[in-house]
Amino acid sequence: MRKIKHSFIKLIAAAANTLVVVYFLCVVGVIALLNPARQTVSVIEKRELAQEPEFSFSALAEGSYTKGLSEYFADTFPLRDGLIKVGSAIKEHMGFRLGGAKLYGTAANETHIDTSFPTIDTITENQEMLLPSEHLLPPEQTEEKSSTAPVESKPEKKETPTEELGVRNGSVLTCDGVGFTLFGGTSRMGQWYGEVINAYGNILKDRYNGNMRVYNLVVPTAVEFNLPKRYQSMTNSQRASLDNIKSYIGENVEWVDIYDTLEQHKDEYLFFRTDHHWTSLGAYYAYCEFAKTAGFEPIDIQKLEKRTRDNFLGTLYAQTQDSKMLDKADQVNYYILPNETSCSMYIKNSPDQAMAVSLYGEYASQTNSYSIFLHGDNPVFVIDTDIKNGRKIAVVKESYGNAMIPFLAASYERVVVIDQRYLQKGLYQVLEQFGVNEMLFINNILAAHTPVRIQEIIDLPNRTYQPKPQIQQQEQALEQQ
Repeated sequence: MRKIKHSFIKLIAAAANTLVVVYFLCVVGVIALLNPARQTVSVIEKRELAQEPEFSFSALAEGSYTKGLSEYFADTFPLRDGLIKVGSAIKEHMGFRLGGAKLYGTAANETHIDTSFPTIDTITENQEMLLPSEHLLPPEQTEEKSSTAPVESKPEKKETPTEELGVRNGSVLTCDGVGFTLFGGTSRMGQWYGEVINAYGNILKDRYNGNMRVYNLVVPTAVEFNLPKRYQSMTNSQRASLDNIKSYIGENVEWVDIYDTLEQHKDEYLFFRTDHHWTSLGAYYAYCEFAKTAGFEPIDIQKLEKRTRDNFLGTLYAQTQDSKMLDKADQVNYYILPNETSCSMYIKNSPDQAMAVSLYGEYASQTNSYSIFLHGDNPVFVIDTDIKNGRKIAVVKESYGNAMIPFLAASYERVVVIDQRYLQKGLYQVLEQFGVNEMLFINNILAAHTPVRIQEIIDLPNRTYQPKPQIQQQEQALEQQ
């Protein structure tokens, strides 16, 4: 009898638990369905959230509609950001720990591939291929290319660094609330990057009859200078990798070496703690070294007005959600130039329409504070100044270059900023449009060892913009009205 009673109690408890769970799921489900104010951007994760997919029978049949709908509801679930924080707090007691540190997966900012641009396989089909064909593929694949392909001269190959830990390129290590992006770039990737930049130097020399100066600046990152010694075996030597790239750079590209300067000032605030970028101060020291190479006197940062944004939690916090980083929040400093500037911004999908903007996006704050520099990342950003020295420079960059570019506006008549990820117009067309006579390639060292970034640089001369079909239809309808 006691056994039957015990079983009956267990049955009642199980039924009650089931009813509670079902009730909770129904309530949450109804709230999710009726939620009128769905987020479009996750501030914590620093990304756009999935949009509601358009229904079609073909999409339903192939499964893309239901998949998209699932991603949409998952991304716009009520109180999602708060639940992410709770989940992250739980995960902090799990995972792979190394003493007082924790290792996370590959950083999204270095692995993202924008499929709206051609891949390496489609570049060679373009009518105007402006880089020699042997630079279209990584070095280990170039031996299969035809011997009739044009050959650009390159310097003699030197000893290259070891290729250990290549799989860790872009992984994040947090240590006492400070994040580090580990570097595992291989010598083959460095060689490929160097050969591509060298090819541009040769081509631009011929194209502009020797009247175009070309510079290359690869930025070492915080992990090289600030990672605690007990973890240094987890990351490759960036000095050796920079030497490797340099060995493939010929006389038509001027190499800008900033390593020693950053190492000399490594105890200063050169890199963010919660973000993978460098600070304005780190970028300023690089600008001073660039000035030595380019042959001009840099502006004195001590004479500039400094402004600050506090409570910056950047990309490394967004990826790891490490609660210790909350106590190590960064500040974004930026400097007001003494000379006049007039800026034009060309946003995505509008390659021929300029928008007048200020030099700094001073509306940016907190997790978005790095967007103070150049209003974030856009295909083209043009800065005209009241300096009349005839020097006009184009800067090809990824986001790392943003913090350094305002200083260039204190030394050049015109600065044309080209984002290698988002450009939607042929590179040489842009150079000629704005009459530049100098060109700087600037990438952080992880980007210089990431295939998709190198492919984007190769493809720059071939970029075009194709409006989406629905946009074309709308434009035609407006014309008919």
